Amino acid sequence: MDYVGICFSTCRTCFGPTAGDCYSCVANAFRDTDGDCICDTINYASALAEDCSIYGGVCHWICASCNGPSAFDCVACIEHAHRNSHGKC
Repeated sequence: MDYVGICFSTCRTCFGPTAGDCYSCVANAFRDTDGDCICDTINYASALAEDCSIYGGVCHWICASCNGPSAFDCVACIEHAHRNSHGKC
């Protein structure tokens, strides 16, 4: 029988309600040595959000601000840069 309840906040998909019941983790989270999905501890801002939704890591050099590490994750591009047709700064 498939689990139909609510997943733990750090789980993208799950088979139960705890952090250890995750099939996969949300963005800015990873599986620790116990198998639990936890927020990236290097990413302090992410650890402040219970669901790891805030990215606080290093942005790609072309990003003025971002929600992830790649040039596709830019919220805003640096001065004199713009997004191309694929959304990359």
